[in-house]
Amino acid sequence: KNSEWYARKHDFPVQCFCDNIITADIGESSFDLIITDEFLTVLQHAYKPQITAKWKKLLKPGGTVITTAMIGNPTTPELREGYAARGRRLFETYGPMLFPQPLEKNGNREKLLAQFQRFATYHTRHMIKDEQEIKNLFKDFKSLSATRISTAGECVNPTDSFQIVATI
Repeated sequence: KNSEWYARKHDFPVQCFCDNIITADIGESSFDLIITDEFLTVLQHAYKPQITAKWKKLLKPGGTVITTAMIGNPTTPELREGYAARGRRLFETYGPMLFPQPLEKNGNREKLLAQFQRFATYHTRHMIKDEQEIKNLFKDFKSLSATRISTAGECVNPTDSFQIVATI
């Protein structure tokens, strides 16, 4: 929705699409530009080549994909527990500002803390290993730029990522 608002503000036509990119019947050569954020990071490694191949099919000649992909190792139990601990700390620090009504009255505090733990239990990132993996994934594109950056992350600080621009 953010991209639609921005496009309207600048009188720029945009079509946002939300569907299963692998199975959806999306017309080939339909898009000038595809933008995603960390999409490659949430996909298991086996699906990554399928996605980049699908992006290539969806782009018009000269079309571009802009995306990011986090670099790192697999999510470990220690990282998961760190996510949950960070959620608990943030809740203890900022909870009263976010929830002016005491959550203890109806048991919602415990429910919310349990959700932090549940998220951490299932949270998995399928990180990109290195720049060579990016090159392999986008090998059928005409041009590729993969710039490595380091930013403050939601769960892991700092977070190293690639900013990727690939054109067919």
